[in-house]
Amino acid sequence: MNLVIRGAVLFITFLIFAISASAQKKKSSPRKKTDNTQLVDPFIGTQGKGHTYPGAVLPYGMVQLNPVTRTSGVAYQYADTVVYGFSTALSHTTDSTEQNEILFMPTTGTPRLNLEERPSV
Repeated sequence: MNLVIRGAVLFITFLIFAISASAQKKKSSPRKKTDNTQLVDPFIGTQGKGHTYPGAVLPYGMVQLNPVTRTSGVAYQYADTVVYGFSTALSHTTDSTEQNEILFMPTTGTPRLNLEERPSV
């Protein structure tokens, strides 16, 4: 009986070793690093009624600097080709037209104060 128990223990030990050895992860060739930023479009929601702006924002939304491409209605549209300036006072709601209270535009030379004379191209 003692020999049978030893044989069974030896068999079970071998079986456990064989199963654990076969369960080891096989070495594979290293993966190529992919640049997933190619799959991200940061302008999703900035056209039409998406109500999002691609502006720079400090943590917790304390300061938001958003491009202004229109003088009335929605302040930013992705398809617009002109930037009138950057505003920190946009209201991000669907029914609000409050905007452009403080408009910044980096310039060089003599300042042009008329909004229609100074858009970027």
